[in-house]
Amino acid sequence: SMPFLCRSQGGATEGTWLERGPLAVNTVTDGVDNRMTSQYTVDGVEVDLTATLDCNILTQCWTFTNRTNAELDTLAIIHYIDGDLFFEGSFGNDYAGASVGVPKQVYEFDAGDDPNEPTTLLKLYGEEPDDRFLTGWEVAEYAESRGRISNVRDGCEPLRNGITDDRGDNQDLDGDQVTDNGYDVTIAMRFDVGPLPAGEMSPAVCYSIQWGYARACVDEDMDDICVPDDNCPTIPNPDQADRDNDGLGDACDNCPEQA
Repeated sequence: SMPFLCRSQGGATEGTWLERGPLAVNTVTDGVDNRMTSQYTVDGVEVDLTATLDCNILTQCWTFTNRTNAELDTLAIIHYIDGDLFFEGSFGNDYAGASVGVPKQVYEFDAGDDPNEPTTLLKLYGEEPDDRFLTGWEVAEYAESRGRISNVRDGCEPLRNGITDDRGDNQDLDGDQVTDNGYDVTIAMRFDVGPLPAGEMSPAVCYSIQWGYARACVDEDMDDICVPDDNCPTIPNPDQADRDNDGLGDACDNCPEQA
């Protein structure tokens, strides 16, 4: 799990993995609230991080201050996860998926996509309900994804906004929002806060990583109904009530009694 900070200024682009290798910056931890804070400067950007652990959810909030003498044209943080879940089999049989609604959520599952066989999982999602800073997401494959994200030769690399393999080919041909087969999957999200004038601080970008044990499917509203079978995939409706039998659950239907 690694965040990549990318910034462009005057036609030049630089990028840095912020959590790669030993942590070589000062941190302050709070044993009561399970909170850690850190501040450091990299490539002319002052980075402030507050990380909070709540049971099985790690939330990271970042702000960035432009310490250069000119505006930053692009300032993006891309959080990349290669979960390598191999409690069952090896990390080469992981699956992944993506939600259909907002806020966007991307998932990694261990060994399979059978909703009737729960498995370990990771989930990455932004904390803004309208995804206002989210500019891209992807399911991809190690190590192509990591190399592509860190390649700043042509600017900050956009994400694919799809479920793909290392060749960029679609890996969700059956449309269930989960990869059709297992491979060494990676997940990533990109958040942008630029342009950022000299001396100014960005708004806070917050996202969370959650892990646990659940059904091997996309169930973004957590009503225990997988997206392909859910008649209202973004609003919880475990009863799947549909009074007018139009295929749209009452919880999502503006006219629930008239088809």
